[in-house]
Amino acid sequence: MALAGKTIRWVGALDQPHTLSYLPDIARALVTLGGDARADGQAWHLPAAPAVTGREFLDLVIAELGRPGRTAALGRPTQRLIGLFNPTVRALGETWYQRDRPFVSDTSKFSTTFGPFTTTPHATAIAATLDWYRARATS
Repeated sequence: MALAGKTIRWVGALDQPHTLSYLPDIARALVTLGGDARADGQAWHLPAAPAVTGREFLDLVIAELGRPGRTAALGRPTQRLIGLFNPTVRALGETWYQRDRPFVSDTSKFSTTFGPFTTTPHATAIAATLDWYRARATS
């Protein structure tokens, strides 16, 4: 949608902080966990860039696009309505608690156990993701 110039939608409240993970960071963290016996038998929150609000994240997307853009939130009532016809959107209701209040992961256990872990800044992750989509749109 963002590349097509359409309204970019954020699922949930635009002004609540949210921890967002970038897949290459997740992969590196999982390699760390898989290669260290100290990780065995425990639950881990994987490192991620600092939490941002939906509005801040969408502003970063628009900045990367380099042109004006429109943003909107998809609220709970709309999610429920669309969910009547779309099972993927319906399933979002099960995790709505991640969208209507702060959802910020505490990754201090990971850092304390395994040492510093450099995460990809949101702007860099967004640029790489949009480049990935651009490459596939022209194929």
